[in-house]
Amino acid sequence: MIGKIFGENWKKSEKYHPGKKWTLKKGSKGVPIELWKVRKIGTKELINFSEYQKILDKDPDQAKNYTLYSQTFYVYNYADIDGVPAMKKEVTNTVSIPELEAFCDEVLKNTGVGLEHKGDQAYYSPSEDRIVLPEIGKFKTAEDYYATRLHETAHSTGAESRLKRDLSGSFGSESYAKEELRAEIASSLIFADLKMPTDASTLDNHKAYIQNWISVLEKDPNVLFAAIKDAEAISDYVLSHAPMALKEIKKQHTSECAEYVKKSVKDDFEHERISEKEYRYLTRHIDQMGDTMQNQLKGNTTEEKHDAYEELKKTMLAEAGFLMAESIARTDELQINPLSNAQMMVL
Repeated sequence: MIGKIFGENWKKSEKYHPGKKWTLKKGSKGVPIELWKVRKIGTKELINFSEYQKILDKDPDQAKNYTLYSQTFYVYNYADIDGVPAMKKEVTNTVSIPELEAFCDEVLKNTGVGLEHKGDQAYYSPSEDRIVLPEIGKFKTAEDYYATRLHETAHSTGAESRLKRDLSGSFGSESYAKEELRAEIASSLIFADLKMPTDASTLDNHKAYIQNWISVLEKDPNVLFAAIKDAEAISDYVLSHAPMALKEIKKQHTSECAEYVKKSVKDDFEHERISEKEYRYLTRHIDQMGDTMQNQLKGNTTEEKHDAYEELKKTMLAEAGFLMAESIARTDELQINPLSNAQMMVL
């Protein structure tokens, strides 16, 4: 029986098996998929985990009235089914990000890991020491492609010639879950270290994937801490094998930060948030501020840049004596006219 199909783009609005004979090709193998829900004891009512959590939030004692329920389906690749209409390949405009492409290429070159683009699955083959990925055009965004590529690169560090981790676990096993958790956290750390712009959907995908494997291993509360420790070692290893690309990425980030500082200083002066002397001083130190800002930033969002700039501006002006001079000037003004504040209050 054909449970579900995968490997091609299939719209939910399209009818499944619309009165035609669909048969599986000889030798086709399905993949078992488990669907877990929550069932109310004594009834056939099924709810998802989000609904279950809302119930518990209102009344934790309700937990005793529910139990877990699972169903198993077998899914087959669309290409394994005879009689189905030809599917149109989805064409995307996803293009590579040069800085990330150079980084990933240098890592693979220096570690000796192979790379092949084909098919619809992403994986690392320990026996062949090779990463296999779909073409970048099959990913929704370039960020999704590089997040996946870095995830598989993280797996490759477990080889005997590198960090020597156990990569023998089969899908569903505890060792497999632990390795997936390590790789996904490492991928997130590398993305953060590279300070690449990341959209909300990519971050949500990271969080969801990590949370999924944490739930598999929830019997051991220390598994997350161990995974983070391993992920940090993986991240350090990967970053250390792309020194040239990292240098170029840092150079570009410094230039972008310097440009941001330049515009911000000009805007502060035009809106009279800084004096002309302060403006001239900061303008002379644009490159220095850009380099310092690049080193301090943990991300690459506009909000983070704004906060970093404001803190850096305050520090530099204070070290140069501008804030102290301003404070002294205000004190002198109060001494000359000590009743000015009281008069202001009366007015």
